[in-house]
Amino acid sequence: MVEPTDQQSGSAGSDASVAVPRKKSRVHKGEGLWLMSFSDMSLILMSFFVLQLAYSTPDKHKYDNLSSAIKEQNTKKDPNAKEVPIQNLKTLSDKIRNLIKQKNLDSVAEVNSDIMGLSIEFRDQLIFNPGSSELNPTAKQQVGVVLEAIASAPGEYRLIFEGHTDDVPIGKGRNSSNWELSSSRGIALLNTFKARGVNENRMTVHAYAHTRPKVSTKGLTGEALKRARAINRRVVVRIE
Repeated sequence: MVEPTDQQSGSAGSDASVAVPRKKSRVHKGEGLWLMSFSDMSLILMSFFVLQLAYSTPDKHKYDNLSSAIKEQNTKKDPNAKEVPIQNLKTLSDKIRNLIKQKNLDSVAEVNSDIMGLSIEFRDQLIFNPGSSELNPTAKQQVGVVLEAIASAPGEYRLIFEGHTDDVPIGKGRNSSNWELSSSRGIALLNTFKARGVNENRMTVHAYAHTRPKVSTKGLTGEALKRARAINRRVVVRIE
C-alpha cells in the first residue's frame, strides 16, 4: 500500500474547500426590557403633565397682558386703525385705585387682585344704611364714580356681587335673616349695574351672610368685637 507523499497531500488540501462553522448569534432574554421600562416612564410623565395642565388655573393677569400686547402690536401695524384705549384687569385696577384715592375712600374701600381677577370691597355703610338693602343716596353719589369704572369693564369679564354680614341675628323686618340681607344687597348692586347698561348675563349674586367673616370674632368683647363685626359687614364686587 503506497501512502501519499507530502506534496500530494498539500495539493489535495488546496483543492478541497474548507467549511468554517459560523457562530450563532445569541439574544439574551433581558436585552429589550429597558425599552418597556422607558415607554412606561414616558407614559407616566406624559400623564403627569396632562393632569397638571388640567388642574392648573390660568393667570388672567398674564393672559390680559399678552392680549393687550397683541392688540397694541396690531394697532401699530395698521396705520389706519383707530386707536382705542386698551383696558384689561391691570389698567382697570389702577383706574379704580386712583378713583378711590381721589375720593378719599381708602378707609372704606379697597382693591385686591388674585389669580381669578379683581375684587373691589366696600364697607357696608358706604353703600347701604345699617340693616338695609336700599342704597344710600348720599353714599351712592360718593361712590358712584367707582361703580361707573367697574361697570366699564370689558364685556368678556363677569361681575359677581357678594353680600357679607356680621354674626348678629336680625329681628323682624323686611330682611328677617342675614341670608336675606346679604342676598338683597347683592341684588340691589346687580340692579344698579344693570341700570348702567351692564348685560345681566354677565352678572351673578352670591350671598354668604355671616359664614365667611373677614375677621374672626371668637373671644372678642367690647370695642374689639364691634370693630371686627364692622369689618365683616361688607359687599364685594368681583371682576373675573
